[in-house]
Amino acid sequence: MGIMPEIWEIVDGFKKRCQLKGLHTFEHEYVVESNGEYHSLKWICWLHPSTFESVVRHVTHKIQEGEAYRLVNISYTAWICVNTSCEALMQIMVKNPELLTRNAIFNLSQAYANRVCLKINETVSAVIKDFERFLENKLKIAIKSAGQI
Repeated sequence: MGIMPEIWEIVDGFKKRCQLKGLHTFEHEYVVESNGEYHSLKWICWLHPSTFESVVRHVTHKIQEGEAYRLVNISYTAWICVNTSCEALMQIMVKNPELLTRNAIFNLSQAYANRVCLKINETVSAVIKDFERFLENKLKIAIKSAGQI
């Protein structure tokens, strides 16, 4: 099975996978462009629920391209957590169906002990669905729905 990589190595590995598939990625950002939509990959150790609620309501993101910056509208966001504090974030998502269509949460806190990831993902994002396949196939992590919290 191998040693479980650190969270930034997981996200970097997925970003490279996207590049190999011909998707547009950005040098200084964890954003993937696919079919005119922007998919943000946010890896976090801890995020306060009120901060989460504030961030998910702002869908614009500043992208650096060379020396210049431009604003893009983020269509989907994958929140990739490494500790159990994302339980509160999952509860916020379940209570707000609009957030569920644009955001997914992957709780990797158990992945380091038993290779299990709890997720909430009701998006239609092909990029986020591919992230799930990356976790399952490349890293041998079992994906389980967080279900009712």
